[in-house]
Amino acid sequence: MRNRVEELVCTGERINSVWSGRSLRNEYHIDHCLPFAYWPNNDRWNLFPASAKENLTKSDRLPSARRLHDSRERIIDWWELAWGGDSQKERFFTEASLSLPNLPFQCRDFEAVFEAMGLQIRGVKSRLLVSEW
Repeated sequence: MRNRVEELVCTGERINSVWSGRSLRNEYHIDHCLPFAYWPNNDRWNLFPASAKENLTKSDRLPSARRLHDSRERIIDWWELAWGGDSQKERFFTEASLSLPNLPFQCRDFEAVFEAMGLQIRGVKSRLLVSEW
């Protein structure tokens, strides 16, 4: 994931935090949307650029429904930027279809992945009683 961020930066892309929209300069973290401590998954759809402060504040909590809703466009924009190219897209959607609920294998829609991710977040929260951020 860090390599992908660096590749994008080298091509002149501006990388923003998916949580706040703030531009990330040299110091950024890679955040697991669903915390690795509760759901060990390093799939591309689960990894987001965030500020160090946001990631450390979030810690092992799940994004609240409100935060997820407010970040929807930024998350989908990140996925399209990072994984929307032909060489990256297939792996992104394969990982998503294998690990997210109600997502058919042939899915190639970032919006559908976002909806399935939301279902997974709600499921992890209800089953494991993980607190929200």
